[in-house]
Amino acid sequence: MKLSVLINGLEGHDSERMITEAEFTTMHPASSYGQPVLVLDDGNATDHLSWNMCDYCVLDATEEEFQLLVNQGFLSRMLAEFIHDLKKYDHMADAKVSPKDFDTCIYNWYTIHYPSKRQNVSSFNSDKKEWDRFIDWCAEYWDSNI
Repeated sequence: MKLSVLINGLEGHDSERMITEAEFTTMHPASSYGQPVLVLDDGNATDHLSWNMCDYCVLDATEEEFQLLVNQGFLSRMLAEFIHDLKKYDHMADAKVSPKDFDTCIYNWYTIHYPSKRQNVSSFNSDKKEWDRFIDWCAEYWDSNI
């Protein structure tokens, strides 16, 4: 899978991002009892703290890799579906989508479309049409706001 990671500083400061390849494997010293670990192209395994602090973004991943990211706790199931579905749009194929971007989209979607309701992502769980409308809106919203 291809990931983008924050380097050289903390978010909000003069920071840069780099692109890295990564894979899940059990053939690494950080793996124990057959549990897969996420190993970057430099040979180092990354953990949940590093994933969050370095603001990792999934640029490209297979269905199986997305499932492993969810199963290993790196992504929520909804965030994984969001990234996967958003990347179907040609202009979004190379977008760097982080959990913060997802939260921003959710917040703005509800603020604009349902101003009297509190933010509640559970409506997406049972309404595929609502989810599709949300994804369409995010693809348009992205270019001018994120």
